[in-house]
Amino acid sequence: MTKSAKLGFYFVVLSIIALAQAAKAENARFIKLDFPGAKSTYAYGINPAGDIVGAYVDSAGKERGFVFRNSVFTTIDIPDAGWTECYGITPEGDIAGQYWVPGDPDIHGFLLWQGDLYTVDVPDQPNTMPLGIGPGGTIAGCVHGGPDGMHGFVITVDGDSQLDPVVNAMHTGINASGEITGYQANPGRPDSSYVISNGVRTEFTFPGSTFTRARGIGPTGDIVGIYQDAATKKFHGFLLHNGDMVSIDVDLPGTTLTRAFGINAVGDIVGYYQDETGFHGFLLTRRGPK
Repeated sequence: MTKSAKLGFYFVVLSIIALAQAAKAENARFIKLDFPGAKSTYAYGINPAGDIVGAYVDSAGKERGFVFRNSVFTTIDIPDAGWTECYGITPEGDIAGQYWVPGDPDIHGFLLWQGDLYTVDVPDQPNTMPLGIGPGGTIAGCVHGGPDGMHGFVITVDGDSQLDPVVNAMHTGINASGEITGYQANPGRPDSSYVISNGVRTEFTFPGSTFTRARGIGPTGDIVGIYQDAATKKFHGFLLHNGDMVSIDVDLPGTTLTRAFGINAVGDIVGYYQDETGFHGFLLTRRGPK
């Protein structure tokens, strides 16, 4: 990893979070997450403290990263970047994501570690795209556009990297135990998801789906992601818990899709949904009001 300049922050206080109607799970509720003044908001990762990271599109149409902590939204902009996205956050608050600088042919990863900013690039590979981070700073993600196609990767905070041998697969999450989740394109059949635990790769799909894409894994091995219903063609979130898969839907009038991206140790889930006004982040929680 290459160290860069320290990151500047722009603070916006969230005055009110709109509380959506209760989720179907017992004692759970959806909380709508909209960055103030944003055209769209996407929540991608959450840590045990309930800190949330993601991205939003501002009024000028620029995509910018954010962290939501203690009811305050903080913008995260990589210097000179055309866009910035934050995907994962550790228990200590370290953040991983990706960015693109106009004129650069490649997308790069970043790690905001103990207040310092580092560029994350897999050697000899274009388009390094971090999508998850473990407590020790180990990052999981994918590389795109190389001579060997798309591959998942794992890279440590010291810069040691390893590419997954499976072509057209992307790692999207990693936990403290080193378990990795992700999804892959399968010739002649729908995209499927996988979990790699102790070196063993296990594939899974949501029943009745046209594709299943895992997006995050929690400390206990719970996995969240996205699937498309073959019957209705609608996009839903899902939770895989102890071998059982359940659908996650923001049950509000006008909602057309739900996508789940992150889960933490207490089972809080984040993602985003779409309605007639645009895209909105959500938190599905069993805790009391923040």
